[in-house]
Formats: sequence, structure tokens, C-alpha cells
Amino acid sequence: MAFSVIFGGSSGARVALLSLLVCELYGAEKVPHLFGLAGLAIGVGTLIGPTLVGSIFDRSGSYATAFLTSACLVLVSIPCMLASYWDAARYREVSKADLEEV
Repeated sequence: MAFSVIFGGSSGARVALLSLLVCELYGAEKVPHLFGLAGLAIGVGTLIGPTLVGSIFDRSGSYATAFLTSACLVLVSIPCMLASYWDAARYREVSKADLEEV
């Protein structure tokens, strides 16, 4: 029961925070498009992740290699996340400059 409450609360928070984060970084007009792209990325990860972990476990007989692979993939995603943040910051600056010209 406790697991269900914690899992449900954290899953719901992820969905709510994702839309707020996209809105904060890129503005309300971009939320529908970027939220859809984020959902696509989450779906691909959900499809590939368990299959990859199962395949690694079948080959190695241990989840340690699968967890290490997952950790490496998370580390690889950090530069992608930072690039997205910097792109959003640049987008906000350009949008602000456009508004000041009007």
C-alpha cells in the first residue's frame, strides 16, 4: 500500500512538473508541441528500457551490468539536458528582444 501511494504521487508529480517546466523554459505557446515531443521521448524510453535491461540480464546473468548501462545512459543525457536549457535561455532572450522592439 505504501509503495502504491509513493509511486502514484511521484508519477503524478512528474507529469505536472514536466508541463510547468516546458512552460517556464519555452513559454506557453510552445507547451503543446514540446509536451508531445517529451511524451514521445518518454514512450521510446519506456519501450526500449525494459527490453534492453532484460537482454543485458539474459547475456550477463546479473542486473549489475544493466544498472551500470542505465547509469551511463543517464550521464550521457546530462549534456543533452544542459543544451536544451541553454537553447531555452537563448530563445527567451530572442523573444524578449522581439517584444522590446514592438
